[in-house]
Order: sequence, then structure tokens, then C-alpha cells
Amino acid sequence: MPGLADVGGPFDGVVCAAVLPHVERSKVFDAVFALKGLLVDRGRLLGSVPAARPDVIDGRDAHGRLFNGVTADELELRLEHAGFTSIGRWTEPDARGRPDVGSTVLAVELRSAGAVRPIDRIEAV
Repeated sequence: MPGLADVGGPFDGVVCAAVLPHVERSKVFDAVFALKGLLVDRGRLLGSVPAARPDVIDGRDAHGRLFNGVTADELELRLEHAGFTSIGRWTEPDARGRPDVGSTVLAVELRSAGAVRPIDRIEAV
């Protein structure tokens, strides 16, 4: 994610509410690693993805905003591969009260920013 290095850090926590669904699908893993670099050991990340968005057609909503289609399960797996551990997951209703729209919120903790596992060394497949 361009510009993340400019925000400082490291931080104890980062909130990415309704941010990662708008990153190009091919760049989500890169975004997760960039967010990992902003956190201290055992730092926490709170992120959300749409649980339901029936108004999204061909990856865009009526306002033209990109939705990459990454599900909560996919994002949780990518976060795990980056060294995070799940500490919570829940579904929230839409803040605007739309009955057919909601979000899944993921709370994760960085196991250790310095720990390297074999999966961490893989840059491309």
C-alpha cells in the first residue's frame, strides 16, 4: 500500500474498517504485509469485510467503488499466513440500517514481527 511508510510507527494497533475490500484483489496480500510492518510484536489489527453486499455487480457498487470480493475466510487465511493469530470474529449490521448489508469484523494479533516461518519467505507462486 503506497504511503504506509509515511505514517510512522510501529503501532500497538491498526484499524482497517472497510478498507481492505477496496484494495485490488491481487494486492491484498501485499497490503496485509504492509500493515504487519506497522505493528509492534503482539500488535493488533482490526479489519472488516462485507458479509453481504447484494448491490455489488461485477466488482463495483452503484457509486463505482471497487469491491474485490475477498471474503472474511480468505482474509483471515491471508492474515494467518502473514503471522497473525485470530483473537475474535463477529458480524455487524450495516451502520446505515440497510437490512441486506453487513460486515464481518476480524480481530487479529501479530504473533511476533520478527518470527519467520517458511511461508513468510514465499514472495510469489
